[in-house]
Amino acid sequence: MNKSWMYKAVFVIAIAVLISSLIGDWSPAVASTKTSVIPNNIKSLLNDYSIAISQGKQDKIDMFSQPMKDLIKDRRDYYSEYFDIGLHSKLLSIDSKFLFDDPSVSITQSDSQYQVAINETVDFLGRYHAPSIGDFPLIKASKWALKEATSDDERDEIKSRIKLIEKDVAHSSGPDGFTTTFLIHHEFLIADNGTTLQILQDDFTDKAQDIGEGVDNVRWENGKFVRSKPDHTKSPNFIIWNKKSVEELGQEYLETVRKTIDTRKNYYKAHNRVAPTTLSSNYIRSYAQWWGDNRTSDAGGGNCTYGGVTIWVDHINQSVWSGSFTKYCSDCANFVSQALWYGGIPTDSLWYADSTYWIQVVPLHQYMVWYYYADYASSIWDLDIGDFMETDDQGHTVLLMTYSPFTFSGHTNDRKRHTVTDMGFNTYFYHITY
Repeated sequence: MNKSWMYKAVFVIAIAVLISSLIGDWSPAVASTKTSVIPNNIKSLLNDYSIAISQGKQDKIDMFSQPMKDLIKDRRDYYSEYFDIGLHSKLLSIDSKFLFDDPSVSITQSDSQYQVAINETVDFLGRYHAPSIGDFPLIKASKWALKEATSDDERDEIKSRIKLIEKDVAHSSGPDGFTTTFLIHHEFLIADNGTTLQILQDDFTDKAQDIGEGVDNVRWENGKFVRSKPDHTKSPNFIIWNKKSVEELGQEYLETVRKTIDTRKNYYKAHNRVAPTTLSSNYIRSYAQWWGDNRTSDAGGGNCTYGGVTIWVDHINQSVWSGSFTKYCSDCANFVSQALWYGGIPTDSLWYADSTYWIQVVPLHQYMVWYYYADYASSIWDLDIGDFMETDDQGHTVLLMTYSPFTFSGHTNDRKRHTVTDMGFNTYFYHITY
């Protein structure tokens, strides 16, 4: 072999190796792209996921990784457990829907994977566990208090409450049951192998201002999902059935009744007024039902316009709010005030639409207590439907809607009959005495 030719060949090979080491394994790079428009194939995949959550069907098994198949079963089992222990109810049906047109949607593509951020509504139908209406603990407690009552005013107050609770339990434990909604924010990891898509992971949470850490949270570690479960035994529904005796509940409520009557008499006597009897808890609840919604998540929200300026705010859907009042970007106290006014509490020079006492959480309860329209209560089970409560930081206020199970409605976060699940989070309670 010619040595000159051999040296040239070695030189060419060396140059090739050098170039390869400098540029690496060259291939056309796929840039990372982000958009808010979800392709139809991903919509179809998420719709199949919704069907699997709603019906338990996993017909298209290649669309889910094995951990995702396990997660689907876990979600359905967990929801049944949540209803059974946390709500003292039976879960009848699940209806999952992803909000493809929500402004918070985002999708990022990088190489052969998608990262999708999107909100999901999960509508539940349940039936409250009550062998008979008279077995409900708050009815038993109210009847205990009725026997211990020492005045006609006390007895009238208690009888009125018993009728309200009986109607509530009859509905939620009857054929129609009750509904509640979770709104959950998801972060999906989806693989694209060129012919099919497969969901690899699904991080999600319903954490929000008014429910603390939430009740439906899953994260992923080392390719496996980890669920953070709340303590369902902290739910007021669990407590009244399992941790409180009828006598304890009855005594607490009787004390609330006596405070209510004393508050009415003392205030109206001191101010030379005649005590009205026009407050309607049903009107308060109806107002909250008409102008409430179920839109909330850490990523979801809507445009809020106030003072001619439009900004993006989490947790709202102003399109369903009443047009008769100013729509604030932080609207919880404003909404509660509207409902209390609709229920019969009159306005005055301090408490009126757009005043400080009307639109701010702490001033609202201060006004109601100072002017004897409301009084402090010890627990949620001492409240009547239409009463209001605050979170532990006193930064948010909502209205009590039902007893069986306990639910609330409010604005920002926008909720309609959302279940109360943690007595450690909702810690300030106000009973309307008007």
